[in-house]
Amino acid sequence: ISYEKINTTRYILHVKNAVKPYLLVFSELYNDAWRASFPDRGILNDHSLVNVYGNGWTVDRQGDYDILVEFSPQKWMDMGEKISIAGYILITVGLLTLKIKHKI
Repeated sequence: ISYEKINTTRYILHVKNAVKPYLLVFSELYNDAWRASFPDRGILNDHSLVNVYGNGWTVDRQGDYDILVEFSPQKWMDMGEKISIAGYILITVGLLTLKIKHKI
């Protein structure tokens, strides 16, 4: 297994030559909001606490494939950030427009 860290809340695992079921252990602090999924087949549902603190999933797929592991609430944080930036830009443009009109 190799992996790519996209950011602190999203990882892509590359599995090669899996021949039997195994326990995927993700050593981040356990939280129900961590999700593991196959990009082509849906979510791994048997998320469990492992090693007293980590996240684990039983994987029973064979062959070569990718697994996406992500912290699902992060998408809401990303959306909120985009809305905040857009709001800041709109307010700035509005205030500059008022200032320019007031000078004329």
